[in-house]
Amino acid sequence: MTRTTDSQRGKPIVSEAVEEFSFGSGHAYLDNAELASTGIRFDILEIKFEQGRGFEGRDRWIITIKIGNREPELISLGSNPGRDQQLQEAQTYLARGGSIKNVRLRQSGKAYYFTESDR
Repeated sequence: MTRTTDSQRGKPIVSEAVEEFSFGSGHAYLDNAELASTGIRFDILEIKFEQGRGFEGRDRWIITIKIGNREPELISLGSNPGRDQQLQEAQTYLARGGSIKNVRLRQSGKAYYFTESDR
């Protein structure tokens, strides 16, 4: 709440600044199982590694993807040695100006992985 004084009348003026609270980051994450089950093709725009920010404080990867004409969306994948190596290489490739297009997310048991799509 902000209080100011009306210079002509000498009376206080109270103005309330509306502040909004949010529980989330403002980013919606796609459901990995749903994305894998549909087999939808997408482009990978950005890959970020987040240490200690995943489920139960584990490390994770945040991948920004683009599906057709939709706005960019995020998926989250947990860290593991094989995935870490693959995604670090992909991250470096993107940083050099490369593009990763037409891929799919696949599921094998509880694990998710990227595959090149059938054209």
